[in-house]
Amino acid sequence: PDHRMDLDIEAIRHAFLDYYVRDKADALDDIPKVHYWVYGADNDPEAPGNEWRTAEAWPPLPTTERAFYLHQDGRLDDTEAPAEAIAQSFTFDPADPYPTKGGHNLFLPMGPYDQRPESQERTDLLRFATPPLSEPLEAVGRIRVVLHVSSDAPDTDFTAKLLDLYPDGDGRELLIVDNIRRVKTRDGYDRVAPPLESEAEVVTLEIDLWSLAWVFNTGHRIGLHISSSNYPRFEVNPNTGEDFPEYDTEGELVAESGRPARNTVHLGGVYPSALYLPVVE
Repeated sequence: PDHRMDLDIEAIRHAFLDYYVRDKADALDDIPKVHYWVYGADNDPEAPGNEWRTAEAWPPLPTTERAFYLHQDGRLDDTEAPAEAIAQSFTFDPADPYPTKGGHNLFLPMGPYDQRPESQERTDLLRFATPPLSEPLEAVGRIRVVLHVSSDAPDTDFTAKLLDLYPDGDGRELLIVDNIRRVKTRDGYDRVAPPLESEAEVVTLEIDLWSLAWVFNTGHRIGLHISSSNYPRFEVNPNTGEDFPEYDTEGELVAESGRPARNTVHLGGVYPSALYLPVVE
């Protein structure tokens, strides 16, 4: 939308400098604490969202954290988790990592790229989605994904991408936010958890997807992609327990420094993996 450039950043910058540099005590009195853009469908001028809003705190609105449980058939279901213990697996090869396509990058191509060029062809990917929405769903605030996982490697990574899936006729899989979590950091980033001993050992990972303000329009679906790499946005895990792989002078992975991993996401029973969205009721 043309009005996405309406926010006067220069005026806010001057008010900030007046307050903190020039000691003008009232410089920020008329400036809201938070300005945020609410994304909406870009192919419908009547779609909700696509506007600037202001607030005095973040998150700006009361929300309910709604769990969308991962199911074996690829559903994201906000009513119930699978009753039985089930799992889905894929093979992650650090020599052939899942490629980055957009996201919150600085030097790489950034933004809400369509994920279909990669997602339609790769096998190291688990795909989940809600049914088409019967009414708009607005999510504002912090997002997280909780996965119960196992692997035949002593250490590995799991990635999560939140998507806006457009209806048939458009079909785009727009990336909203993404992040990664290393199994050895499952107990916190300030310590190293013990290596996994076997595929029978199930551990819990929480992937922080940071914050968003997004309206999923009627007919759209909420999508979630799970993999184990997002390269070069994130360095690949060699799956050996070491922090980084080795590369030769041509930039190719040194075979001895990495190994494929069979990675599993557990979906039901005592392991209800889920996407958690802050939904504006």
